[in-house]
Amino acid sequence: MSKYNDYIPQALPVYRELYAGDRSNQNYNLCQCNGDLNTWQLPLLTNSFRSELKVPPFHIKRDHRVGDITAITLKSTDGTVSHALTGWSNTLNDLNDPVTKDAVVFFAHTFTGIQDGLTDAGLLVPEKFFYLLIADGTDTWYTEVFVAVQPDADNTDYPADCDDGCGYIRLVWSNSGCIISETIHNNSPAFQLFLPVNVAQPKYTYKPDTEDDGEGGVVKTFQRLEKRWEFFVRGPEYLADCLASTQMFGVVSVQFSNDDFISCQDIEVEVDWETPCWARITFRFTGEFLVKTACC
Repeated sequence: MSKYNDYIPQALPVYRELYAGDRSNQNYNLCQCNGDLNTWQLPLLTNSFRSELKVPPFHIKRDHRVGDITAITLKSTDGTVSHALTGWSNTLNDLNDPVTKDAVVFFAHTFTGIQDGLTDAGLLVPEKFFYLLIADGTDTWYTEVFVAVQPDADNTDYPADCDDGCGYIRLVWSNSGCIISETIHNNSPAFQLFLPVNVAQPKYTYKPDTEDDGEGGVVKTFQRLEKRWEFFVRGPEYLADCLASTQMFGVVSVQFSNDDFISCQDIEVEVDWETPCWARITFRFTGEFLVKTACC
């Protein structure tokens, strides 16, 4: 599935530590990316005081054992922040039969009290990059790096507008059927990802069903008008993995900060590499628009 051991394509990627202090799989540490932390930044929500962190659902695939997660620590890439987090919730799920692998499924959680012990100032400052360090007493994992972005004034469940003023969408996807490739467990909440993209310039597909009317003409028995949307983002391999994997899921939607949404059908993801590190990732989908039967 991947060049990384037990890797899961998801909104917040997680990698197993190969040795103490290993962070080699974080995208900016890959040799082809040369330390670039600016071309793409993974956004997680904080609050106006920068003392809370909203972490979306994520999975860890590990060797089967009894031990639960013992610690989650917020770290900064520059080494100046190391803050123990508490209050998370997760489940343990069998991934195969006979059981050799577990899915540790973490639910969405808002971590609070992320503050300096002396000044009470929030630690999730805008100029820093962060990641989570997760341990179960046997192995240690680390997530991709992310930035903490403040909420929108009108809807605190979404980040504030991007520099271009167009705002964020939230892509949400889930699968209630089988376990996908003995890797992604179906007993889990939906994945979620904020994307600073514009969903615009749709294409339209008109699909009529016709029958012979017996007089040399046709009658339309059913008509469907569909809108074909797309957006693109420039991002790294882990983002391409994440977006491409949504094609395997049963329920996918694009949600907007005004509470509107589009249910996505016939998803197609195209990845065009512009550099060894960055790709243009185009996400196309169809949303039902209008239908009409013959008796209407």
